[in-house]
Amino acid sequence: MRLSTPPSPDHLAFATAVDRALGSPKTSHVWSPYSVASVLALLATGACERTREELLFLLGPHPKGQLDVLDTAAAPEEGLDLAVLNGLYLRQGLEVRPEFTERVRARVGAEIARVDFEGDPEGVRNAINRRVSEVTRGIIDELLSIFSKSLRLIDII
Repeated sequence: MRLSTPPSPDHLAFATAVDRALGSPKTSHVWSPYSVASVLALLATGACERTREELLFLLGPHPKGQLDVLDTAAAPEEGLDLAVLNGLYLRQGLEVRPEFTERVRARVGAEIARVDFEGDPEGVRNAINRRVSEVTRGIIDELLSIFSKSLRLIDII
């Protein structure tokens, strides 16, 4: 199969660096370069000041362009079956700039939900895991294990 969107050298370098950081001798691991690059680039478009500077140092100066390339790579194509969920789950009451939520909504497989991390963390975890299982047709049954009540947002890509 010929790729319709060839990998970018920057993305390959990033994926290789992350893979080296995740790996350890005598262990195996599975991760999604698409997911990691997408969430970091998306966060960079919504971040400001020092956080944005740090993300841009890691990703390069054009996170919006990276998102466009990633979305093109994940677009439906004959003979290719990809399951993508771009879910942004926000603590109730957390203020988020409208332009950031619009960027999330514009992504392939996008959804945004306000959730009660503090009052029902287990219910939120179960709901997100069910959604991930639906999208992946049961391949990933549990993405999230127990998490803190003080969590403010989860961005699942």
